[in-house]
Order: sequence, then structure tokens, then C-alpha cells
Amino acid sequence: MTYQDYRKILGLNFSDEEKIKLFLAKAYIGFAESIELDNYLSAEEFNNFCFNAGIKVVPEYFSSYAERSKVVFDFFKKETNDLNRFLYYFTILLNASKTNSPERKQWQKAISFWASESELDFEFLEDGEKVFILSRGAKELDDALVSQPLEWLKGYPLAHKAFIKALKDYSSATEETASEVADSLRKALETFFQEFFNNSKSLENYKSEYGDYLKSHGIPAEIANDFNKLLDSFTNYNNNYAKHHDKSSINVLEYLLYQTGNIIRFLITLKKEDKS
Repeated sequence: MTYQDYRKILGLNFSDEEKIKLFLAKAYIGFAESIELDNYLSAEEFNNFCFNAGIKVVPEYFSSYAERSKVVFDFFKKETNDLNRFLYYFTILLNASKTNSPERKQWQKAISFWASESELDFEFLEDGEKVFILSRGAKELDDALVSQPLEWLKGYPLAHKAFIKALKDYSSATEETASEVADSLRKALETFFQEFFNNSKSLENYKSEYGDYLKSHGIPAEIANDFNKLLDSFTNYNNNYAKHHDKSSINVLEYLLYQTGNIIRFLITLKKEDKS
């Protein structure tokens, strides 16, 4: 039994803030332990991390592993007082090592362990030679409407790249950047439609083509209206919610994300059935 399980038995469930606080505490302790164990951080990784994180040090002055790790540890303690900032800089640390290197795998294993111990869940998003960390919401929704479309979009390289950008933007969305995130999601869907239907129309001009495609597969016209509703949602979002710069703008973004993933998944599923 874990302490988290024991808390639940006592009726003391964790709030999101408590989970994040616990995660950050475990992460800082993990860094401290890694210094003692003399693991993970090579001179090359250290140089790459300092350069991309903007740490003003002369890497050559830190010859031993312990010295390098202490610089990184102190930087994280000072600069990562919330989850998003931690994930941002930890992503830089991950990418300081080479793809498929033991060091990167160790860091991914470490953050996954800290997250599971804190009842948080992260997704590692591969983009070429780089990896990015996204905080996951409801697992069923994420798997069906985010992770699966992302995997299937590998057959649509431009849309895959656009969807990854949208996910990155979404993961760090603020009330001030909400409209830009909505535009990224809209662009991802437009790029997918262009590759899927093999033309270069703007998103608004796919209404009839989308409807005809669904009709040819025996899908009721009422279902085709989901695309029209999403188009209206993007327009209304930027004209209303995003201008308010309040919490509602962030909440609606999640709806836009899942609806975008839903349409992508739906069309790719229909095309797969054509080939089977």
C-alpha cells in the first residue's frame, strides 16, 4: 500500500495542487540523489542544457559530474516553481542527450516514476529527434482523441507536424495566448484536410467535400454537421472567449482540441475501412 492509497482509505484524496506539489518535491529529491549516484549528466549534455536553458556559466569550469549536476539542480530549484516551467526545462534536459541514448531513457524513466508516485500522468511526444512532455487529462479521451490521431497522422506528415505544434501550444496555454492556441488547432485541422483531400482549400471551403465524403460512406447528414459546428466554434472562440482573457478561454480550448482530434480520427478510420 502506498501513502496515496492510505490517504484515500482515510478519505483524504489529493487535489491537483497537492499532486503537483508532491511531484515537484519528488523531482527535486530525485535530482539530489542523482548527484550522489554520479549518473545521467555527461559533459556534452551539460553543455547542451546550459546553452538552451540560458544558464550563464562556462561549462568547461565544471569538470566533475557532481559540479555539473549541482548547477542543473540549483537552476531547477530557482526557476521551476510551477509544473509548466518544470516540464519546459525538463524537456530541454531530455533533449540535451541524443535520441535513444541511455541518458534520455533514464530521464524519461525518472520523470515517469515521479509522476506515477504523485498520481500525475505525462505523455512523451516524439517529434523527429526531439521529445516533448505533455500533461495528460482523462486517459480514455487522450488515447482515443489525441494519441491515436497523432500516431495515425504519421501518414500525413504536414498535418502531423501541425498537430504536434498545436499540442505543444496547448500544453503551455495561458489566458493571454489562448487565441493563438486555437489558431494552431485550426491550422492543424486545415492542414490535415488539405493532405487528406489532396488540395489546398481553406478550412471553411471543405464543408461540402467533407459532407460528400461522409455521405459516400453511408454516414447520416446529421453527423456531418459536427464539422460545421467546429468551424463555428473556432470563429466564436476568437470573437468571444479568447478576447476575455479569463479561465473560460482555457476551458473551451480543451473542447476544441478533442473535437479536432475526433474529426481527424473519424476520417482516418473511414479511409482505413476503404483499404480493408
